This record gives sequence, C-alpha cells and structure tokens, in this order.
Amino acid sequence: KSVLSGDDVRVEQIFEGLDIPSHLSKNEFISPNSIFVLEHKLGQIIEIHNYDKEPKLNPKPILNIKSLIAENENLEQGLNGFAFSTNFKEDKYIFVSYVNMKNQLILSRFQYDDKIKEAPLSTEVNLLSIDRIATSEDKFEHNCGTISFNPQDNYLYFCLGDTRSPKSSQNIKVLNGKILRIDPFTLDEDGKNYSIVKENPFIKLGGKPEILFIGLRNPWKFSIDSETGDIYIPDVGSEYIEELNIVEYDNFNNYLNFGWNCFEGSYRIFDKHYKDALNTKELCLQNISNSTIKMIEPNLQYFHGSLLQTADENIYGNSIIGGVVYKNKDSIWHNHYFFGDHISSNIWYLDTSKKNYIGINLLFSE
Repeated sequence: KSVLSGDDVRVEQIFEGLDIPSHLSKNEFISPNSIFVLEHKLGQIIEIHNYDKEPKLNPKPILNIKSLIAENENLEQGLNGFAFSTNFKEDKYIFVSYVNMKNQLILSRFQYDDKIKEAPLSTEVNLLSIDRIATSEDKFEHNCGTISFNPQDNYLYFCLGDTRSPKSSQNIKVLNGKILRIDPFTLDEDGKNYSIVKENPFIKLGGKPEILFIGLRNPWKFSIDSETGDIYIPDVGSEYIEELNIVEYDNFNNYLNFGWNCFEGSYRIFDKHYKDALNTKELCLQNISNSTIKMIEPNLQYFHGSLLQTADENIYGNSIIGGVVYKNKDSIWHNHYFFGDHISSNIWYLDTSKKNYIGINLLFSE
C-alpha cells in the first residue's frame, strides 16, 4: 500500500521518564543490545539496555557534562548533539556539541574508557568554540548543534543556527547559520584539533574554510543517508514557512545557499516587512547576483497552521523536526524518510526513491 490509514499505524512506548531525549544512537563496541540517548537539559548521554525486549536504564551515564553547560530556562541551551567516532573501536571518541557557561557554541570530543564505562570530563578536547553574534541577552536560541558523519567521506558534519542574528546566515565570513564539514581525525598544521576539507567550496570565495552550506536559520536534526551520503536538512521557519532541503552527495561542493534570510522557503523576504530581514537587502542582492553561489529552493515546504484558516490551526505546525532515512530492504519503509513537527506532533514520511518529495501524514497526534 502506498498510503496507510490511521489503523495501520501505532506508537509503541519502549521507555519513559527521560528528560528531553533529543537524539539516540547505537554503538556495538560498547553494547550491541543498547541504545544511547542524549538528555538535552541534563547534559548527559545515557544507556538503555535491551531496548527491543525488556528495556532497562543503566543508572550510570556514559558521559555527563552538566557542569560545563549554561544553566537557564531556555529550552535550546544544553547538550545539543553527539556522534560516536566512525573509528570508535580504536579511538573511543565521542563527539559532542553544547552551549557553555559563556554561551558559546562548542564542538568537542571526549574519550570513552572501557574500564570505568564512561568518558571522563578530563578527556575533553575542544575542536571549535563559536561566539554568538546576537545582541539579545534573553534569547540564546538557534544553536543547532547536530553532528553526523558521512559514509562517503568519513568527515564530520556540524550545524550552527543563526543564533538569532539572521544576517549572519548569508555572511561567509562567520560560521553562524551554516553547516560545516571538517576532518576531525587529522590535526591541522596550525595547531587546530581538526583539519580543513580542501573541497569545501566557500574557501575559493574567501569564506570561512569550514563552511559547506550557507543560508540556514536553525537546521537542527539534519541527517545523512547511511548508504548514499545524501543529506536531509529541515530548517525551522520564522513567520510563515517550514522547509525541507534534500541534497545528493555529488552536489555538495556546488556553493549551495539555502536562502535564509533572503527567503523563507521559496518566498522572498529581504524586501518585505519581516523583522528577521531588516538591513539585509544589500547582502542578499550581493549573493543572489553572484553566479557562483546557487540559491536552493526547498524540496518540500508547508505553511504555518495559522495561515490555513481551518478549525485546527496546527494542522501542519510551525517547527519542523528532521528524522532519518529508514533502511531495511525487507520492509515497505525501506528508503523512506520520516520527519515531524514539534508544535503539532505530526509525523510524516516521504518515499525518497520517487523524487517528487510529497510528505504523507503517518501520524497526527497530541
């Protein structure tokens, strides 16, 4: 069946009592029968044994950085992302991103110790420390922080939101509002704990050498196809539009600009009433007129519920949250991408093999 009814779908709870679980991963070298879950505000990565049979929480986190992260009520502050090293069997690295006490955006690695079954804080090695550009002291938002490795090149991909400074997304001289690509396994000649990927396109335009993609607002929960290396980038909208961008791996080095804050979705805003587009017209026109930089329209977008004038104002939502491309050749869901919306609790899927990128509602729930 190409479309399922509500009776065909069920949500099965496997564990409860977690504190803002916002990412999970597996690691066969630590335990093949466990999943590892990031608890965002608590600043820790926990282990759940036998998750598919009789789940049991390991009371000891494999990493806890609570003492390093900013303490406030802002939902977006905390431990924002993690990824196990692709060479974990040898190096035992856990890469993490977080917001520190100075409200800087941090990319670090820690080293897991088999003997004590955790990664001590003393093993931290800092890769990047990025200052916020926003001037508002009460809105430490749009941090992003998702980390992922690409099977095609073994490089680390890392996102930074615009940190509530929309103009930064079009500025190739700063890292905010971008997706970065670095080699974390090779030291730089200048003493950095990573090396630059020479193919990163914006180097040739005089931009920051870590930058791969520009023009993003807060692409939290981007993900990479575990076989093809293609990237799926949801970007949370401002006033009207949520968007999903899909880029094939072979197109990564083509100076891609996803539009923010010149466009929201496919809608031009740099000359409109948008608060987030104030004083950006000159930079937008500069990048739009640059024939080298390619402005990318979303593969999928939807309006905020308030525009639809229906009985249910949140029929779609207004905060897209990315998911993953599911892989299982024995399943009808093989090569389907799942994603959702934080506000409406909708979950959608799309068949990546069809290339028409139509999102079909899998679940509508509170």
